[in-house]
Amino acid sequence: REDLRSAQTRRVTPAVADPGALRSEWTMPLAFGLDHALYASYQQVFRTRDGGAHWDAISPDLTRLPPPGEKRRGVVYALAPSPRAANVVWAGTDDGLVHVTRDGGKRWANVTPPGVSAWAHVAGIEASHFDARGAYVAVDRHRLDDDRPYLYVTHDGGRSWRAATSGIPDGSFLNAVREDPVRPGLLYAATESGVFVSFDDGGSWRSLRLNMPVVSVRDLAVRDGDLAIATHGRAFWILDDVEPLRQLAADPAGGARLFAPRAAVRVRAGHDEAEASPPETPLGENPPSGAYLDYVVPPGAHGPLALTVADAHGGTLRRWSSDDRVPAPDASKLAFPAYWLVRAQPPSAAPGMHRFVWDFATRAGEDAPLAPPGRYAVRLTLDGRTYTQPLAVRRDPRVRASDADLAAQYALARGVDVLRARLGTAIAAAAAARAKPGADVARIDAIAGPPAGADSGAPPSAAARTTTLRAYAEALAELEATLESADTAPTKDERATWSRLRAGADAALRAWSALRG
Repeated sequence: REDLRSAQTRRVTPAVADPGALRSEWTMPLAFGLDHALYASYQQVFRTRDGGAHWDAISPDLTRLPPPGEKRRGVVYALAPSPRAANVVWAGTDDGLVHVTRDGGKRWANVTPPGVSAWAHVAGIEASHFDARGAYVAVDRHRLDDDRPYLYVTHDGGRSWRAATSGIPDGSFLNAVREDPVRPGLLYAATESGVFVSFDDGGSWRSLRLNMPVVSVRDLAVRDGDLAIATHGRAFWILDDVEPLRQLAADPAGGARLFAPRAAVRVRAGHDEAEASPPETPLGENPPSGAYLDYVVPPGAHGPLALTVADAHGGTLRRWSSDDRVPAPDASKLAFPAYWLVRAQPPSAAPGMHRFVWDFATRAGEDAPLAPPGRYAVRLTLDGRTYTQPLAVRRDPRVRASDADLAAQYALARGVDVLRARLGTAIAAAAAARAKPGADVARIDAIAGPPAGADSGAPPSAAARTTTLRAYAEALAELEATLESADTAPTKDERATWSRLRAGADAALRAWSALRG
């Protein structure tokens, strides 16, 4: 037990009283029960209710009796307190036995599945999140030259068991199995060749390896809707957001499908102010910041495919199409390595299951206003049909701004953004008019401002330099960058600056319209 404030660590092992009497392996289980009791095991199961100051042995030696003349060697290698009943604890040994207590350790019953032989290794037990009499037992026999997977399921407290490994290939022996804590019947298996998933309580399995290498997976955990994966190579992988798997378990119907996205937290993407690491540098990967939009394209579908995010009033905030073209950056024009750039990709229309991430921006571009917290609608359009799901966007719980503050921030930033777009259209039109033969360059530049590096004759006055279309566009870009720099309500100065720039920009736009006739 460690006190992080003082950096002191205290040993609280049950073996301190008689260290020679207790047997152990390299890794031994620790598990918290429903009532916050902590369980540990050697050849017996121990329990503490005071943080390890005192331990009670709540079981006899649960391991297999040896042949006459041999020493007893096994240990309790798997522990699983029930999430449904505080007095129910399952225990499995590394010599092929499974026991359960239903009264907090007063009595233990040997409920070993009939197919588990002597010295089979009970690698893990998962007590059901929904059924106090349910459990999943993963058995590893590879030390007995048997690499086949073995999983046993009970829902009657161990009175009967069924084998449940159909779909997991030979050679993929099991290290652990975990039940989804939200969706009954949804299971995840950690095997010697990767992760597998079952949507029918172990009746059938399919690979969930995705982009993972073929690697020994030793354990799994579902936390806050994500699947955490631990490998024998001391690596951790995360499958972000298992909500689509939960929905498939509830409704496995085929065809095109837009999954209901889980609530998204409006977190601003992190920025590395230092130089980015070269691509060959081994680094961990952070999850993308945004709302996960998961969908299925069935075989034989004909594109294009479109994704749309609409606000509470039905207005379109963003739209993407599988036909969108994302130009490759011109490396010759970059002042930094091209791998620093993260290119946005259009949604895929290829058959299969896909994930698209909306980064909360209301248009393309780094300085786009972020959508405020609220309720939105996501639409998938494919082959003339539209599928719609609600999406909730919540504010970052770490910031002090309220939802109303962020709504006010968005309203002001959106107004700035719209005016900047109008100015950009006018500036482009002015540049085109300026390039025509016989153009009155001086009058055009007096309103629009000369392009960078251009010569329009006599230099404009200081007042003219700050009242052109280009000057207002630059000032509004600076204001928008300030508004969007953090999650906070607009300040009094920002609102005053907006009022002044809006009036001036509108006057410059009217002057440009008058010049064009």
